[in-house]
Amino acid sequence: MFRRSVYSHLTSASETKDFVMVELKNKTTVPDFVIAVTMMSLDALFNKDPIAFYELVQKCRNPKHEMFGNTLEIGKKWGLITYDGRIHDYTKNIILSAANGDGFDMRLDSPINQNSSLEKNSDQELEANKHEIRAKL
Repeated sequence: MFRRSVYSHLTSASETKDFVMVELKNKTTVPDFVIAVTMMSLDALFNKDPIAFYELVQKCRNPKHEMFGNTLEIGKKWGLITYDGRIHDYTKNIILSAANGDGFDMRLDSPINQNSSLEKNSDQELEANKHEIRAKL
């Protein structure tokens, strides 16, 4: 679901230690490689432990939210929460942009603002980037 739009923003510039800033749905910008890595963790968490995913989203939406049970430790295990219990601004913005709905209707979508003028690729470039990333995985 999110893979095409996330991985399509990874360009050959990433190979030379450069990166592309990508605009998220909440109008913040995040490096492309941070989006890719964070979304891999979020996708796995969403599928393996939806309660921990839900709690993480709630914590991002409301910093005073107390996470249920061992979900804080699970978030740390997936690298989405720091050892001292904080959520990095990049991670928080990606989560807030990717998580939609609430409760049982919560879903994980692409966090990328598709209308952004920061990174406009042609359809051919999108396809080329997608194949390049798949080959590296």
